[in-house]
Amino acid sequence: PPWPRAPAGAKATRAPVATGAWHTNLARGDQPSASTPYALRFKDRALEISYGADRRAATKASVADPFVADVVVATTNPTDPKLAEADALTARLAFGPATAWLARGSPYVTVEVSTGATVTFSSAHGFA
Repeated sequence: PPWPRAPAGAKATRAPVATGAWHTNLARGDQPSASTPYALRFKDRALEISYGADRRAATKASVADPFVADVVVATTNPTDPKLAEADALTARLAFGPATAWLARGSPYVTVEVSTGATVTFSSAHGFA
């Protein structure tokens, strides 16, 4: 092959990540991941949920759904998100004492929080 071979006995430092999967950005940075109907991202170790269709801007050349954190879910003792399991339609992400269960195309986002942990909900719009 045109690339150098790994030395004998070398081991990968982390598991491979699916490229092109809808959930890849969730565990890799603060870029939104479109799960339809929502866009999701982790920023500052909190789950942000955006319903971008409310702000859709369409022209002859493009369609854009700007990301605004409509709902933010944060916990005590947050950690960077870790993809616990995923397939073509679902993903489970752990972040600190919380786990987010996501299903592409579902209008629901479920967050499970460990006993004794505190969860905070906030929004760019405020809550009534």
